[in-house]
Amino acid sequence: MALIEEWKKICGRIEDPRIARNKKHPLMSVLFVILCSCLAGIDNWVGMEDYCKTNFAFFCKYFDLSSGVPSHDTLARVMRLIHPERFLECFCEFTHLLSKQLRGVVAIDGKTARKSNSLDKSKNPLHLVSAWSSANHLVLAQVKTEDKSNEIKAIPKLLEMLDLSGEVVTIDAMGCQREIAEKILEKDADYVLSLKGNQKSLHKDLQYLFQGFEENNWEDFIGTRYESCEKDHSRIVTRKVWATEDLGDLTQQHQWPGLRSVILIESTREIKGKKTTERRLYISSLPPDAERAYGCIRSHWGIENQLHWVLDTTFNEDRSQISKDHSPENMSLARKWALNILRAVQGKKSLKRTQNYFYMNGNNLQEIFFKEI
Repeated sequence: MALIEEWKKICGRIEDPRIARNKKHPLMSVLFVILCSCLAGIDNWVGMEDYCKTNFAFFCKYFDLSSGVPSHDTLARVMRLIHPERFLECFCEFTHLLSKQLRGVVAIDGKTARKSNSLDKSKNPLHLVSAWSSANHLVLAQVKTEDKSNEIKAIPKLLEMLDLSGEVVTIDAMGCQREIAEKILEKDADYVLSLKGNQKSLHKDLQYLFQGFEENNWEDFIGTRYESCEKDHSRIVTRKVWATEDLGDLTQQHQWPGLRSVILIESTREIKGKKTTERRLYISSLPPDAERAYGCIRSHWGIENQLHWVLDTTFNEDRSQISKDHSPENMSLARKWALNILRAVQGKKSLKRTQNYFYMNGNNLQEIFFKEI
């Protein structure tokens, strides 16, 4: 079925929250204008109205705009009123259709839209925790939190939404909690969790463990090792990875759900002859395979490079001043919806170039919406 037909079928189940006298334009038509505007890199209500006006013939071809171009006030009102949970359900269902590879790493991390409270100082900037499929390069879901410190409460809700069977879930140190590890295992998945001082006792014991191996020149180390070296202009980055399940009595001592192996990564950066070294610890429910662990950890970094960075540089999320009611959360999801579609169709062109292609001529959007999925 064509992508546009699937989108209509899924989004047609969203209840129109507007009162009767304000339903001049069908909800589906308004949502389609917003999605297409995001695909073209437009992130303000007036710009969306102008984009619809400029490409009115295209929009009329597929949706009811018999009452003319939706005003910027109409576009803003719809996104303020739509219930985010229902919008998210439709997003998740549509994203599942775009997924091609079923197994891989699901990275979970949070991001703050820094100017989302610029017009409403009574609330904190929007902070969202997102799940990213590294295999499919797709955003899978998101959950809103009051602030960064509440990620611990949001992550279990996010995990509950996802089909994680056979996946490996990676989370930074904020999510390194027993309850979260337990939830991942309940979803028939494995975990690789960054370990820092918030788990003080375990972190200290693993530091001592690897320190002992190092002091003995790694002669009594039982496990696997892996090393990578990257050269980029004047920078050389060498990463050494050790993974072991030889934990002695630490497993019983800490009673961490599903803990099977621990990982140490030592990164050495050399820039113009100056070297700096950093060490990071991870815990995992996977067997001690250093190369696989390194691959999972590298995949986790993709949520920063391929999602958060792209949202800020390509979609201008960090500069968006949309702030009223549900609109910041709904617009963040609309951007991610557009990003998922762009990832599916971009081919060899960059995301920005693909976005510009749709911005310059709205008729080019037909190439997306009549693609079979």
